[in-house]
Amino acid sequence: MIETAQPDRQDLTVAIIQHLAPPHIRRIIESVRAQQYADGKITILCLDDGTSPQARQALEAMGVPIADLPQACNISVAKNAALRLAQDAFVLLLDDHMYLEPGGLAAAMEPFRGNPRLAGVCGFYRSAKTTDWNLLRDIKRHSLYRKADKPRLITLEDFTTFSTGIGILRRSVFMSLQFPEDTFPPDFGGEDTPGLIAALNRGYEFAFVPALRGSHDHGLTFPQFLRKIETEVRGRYSVFYWAAGNPQLVVPYVQGFLSFPLLLFLSIPVGILGSLLWHPVLLLVPAVLLAHECILSLGCLLTSIPYRLRDRLRAACYVLMSDLMTPLCGLQYLVSAYKRPYRRLELWRFLGMLSLFIKWESTKFGFRRPRTRPRSIESAQVSM
Repeated sequence: MIETAQPDRQDLTVAIIQHLAPPHIRRIIESVRAQQYADGKITILCLDDGTSPQARQALEAMGVPIADLPQACNISVAKNAALRLAQDAFVLLLDDHMYLEPGGLAAAMEPFRGNPRLAGVCGFYRSAKTTDWNLLRDIKRHSLYRKADKPRLITLEDFTTFSTGIGILRRSVFMSLQFPEDTFPPDFGGEDTPGLIAALNRGYEFAFVPALRGSHDHGLTFPQFLRKIETEVRGRYSVFYWAAGNPQLVVPYVQGFLSFPLLLFLSIPVGILGSLLWHPVLLLVPAVLLAHECILSLGCLLTSIPYRLRDRLRAACYVLMSDLMTPLCGLQYLVSAYKRPYRRLELWRFLGMLSLFIKWESTKFGFRRPRTRPRSIESAQVSM
């Protein structure tokens, strides 16, 4: 690592949150230390939630600074702590199963130069093993979310997800827009969405820069992947709930996550009535809407990253299944302990969620263009 005396140097803190004994923490640290970055210094900071004693010993042996977190804390608590403890203007949040590939860090930092509206840059990553069921999530990200081999801006008009597993944040932005610590159930992994949407509504932008590359070595088995689908879909309701509490914000549609097949499920009684009356037109309504959802899911076939056709088809089934599971997980969310800290769903918030679903359906079917709302960077009060 090379330090320079440039007046416009861009120092960077790499924050790694370790949880549940990541097995290859040494290799991750080595991948960071091997980066060639001439525009500033790199500081590594590991945050320990007390669930990885062996990994902590390995880090201490390597001389890596460690900050203590509350025992087994929420991931948002950990990310906010990383932002608070970092001393540099930029923070790279790196998953504790993610190896940085050589090079790319300078290319990822370059868009920040001279662009104060850029709040974050995320990179490209894929699973290290083809036997990892995370591969299907990779395909969704590289196809439906269009985060593959071409750089792109993330805006309200052209929205996609932002990956904090390999994402650089402008610290000053997220010190005032922290990750919500109480909104989300633990371990579902969409807690970065409210901060992203709130920052976009304030006039900031984000970018996907594929030159920043990583290999994700987690290794989900099929049963673990099924549980992951359930927790991801259940987690959508926390995003919906948060969004309904901030009606002043534009919340864009994105297929496969910020979406809800409302018309399809409203059409089910129509189909049942059609079967009772043997009315072919009524029977066709839910069939056509289901076919439309299937076609949208088949977008997983369209990616420039080489994947086997079998895996692409599996990814399409995964996306379709997660969307069709949404209402069931919504019921679970409302009646189980997962809905903490909510005691009840107020009528006004339910109507706000319903309005959001209708807007997304209108966008999905082409009746409504993605809406923008120009905002100054200093404006907008957001309840997290």
